[in-house]
Amino acid sequence: MFCGKCGAPVPDGAAFCPGCGNPVRPAPPAGPVPPVTVASPAPRRTKYRLIGLAAIALAVLLVVVLVTVLFGGRSYRKAVDQLMRGVMETDAGRILDVIPDEVTGALGYSSRTAAEEGLNALLSYTTGALDEAYGPSWSYTYKIDEREPYSSRERMDLQERYARYGYDLDLSDALEVEVELTIRDAGGRAAEQQDIDLTLIRLGRNWYLDIFHMGGAF
Repeated sequence: MFCGKCGAPVPDGAAFCPGCGNPVRPAPPAGPVPPVTVASPAPRRTKYRLIGLAAIALAVLLVVVLVTVLFGGRSYRKAVDQLMRGVMETDAGRILDVIPDEVTGALGYSSRTAAEEGLNALLSYTTGALDEAYGPSWSYTYKIDEREPYSSRERMDLQERYARYGYDLDLSDALEVEVELTIRDAGGRAAEQQDIDLTLIRLGRNWYLDIFHMGGAF
């Protein structure tokens, strides 16, 4: 160490300079080196933002599916399926489910139970004839070939037709469909084929059979 006034060397631990007597300030003791703080990298916001958006999209999809299941109603394809299964499997209950309750009486039966019994008796003739022709192992398939929506004028005419018979129905939609029915024998070969023209009506969220145009199904 050297004197800050005269520049003479000063022994370690001396309080005064031996050359000029100037007080010497001791060097500060060595202390610990302060830690160096390294800034952490910024969070990857883009990645988490994408994950969040995906979660939101999934939640929206689930809500849409739930609403469709709970409030979507019966589609016209489901109504056709109910009719075809009811006719070909002798299950009148399925058919009555797709006929509006307001017009069930037009079938000429006093109650739903009577209607089921009467229709099943009628349907049994059809299935019985198929049993005789192709044996009890026959099967059937069907497909909807054509679909033609009613115009507003045609829908109003059909609604007025119901009104003339005392049925106050609010038809929100109507359409015609052509169903191709195929009867298959025990070997799975097509034995018979028939085109069936149907009209379906929509009441609220559900599609039903139009009783004025369902004769071809029986």
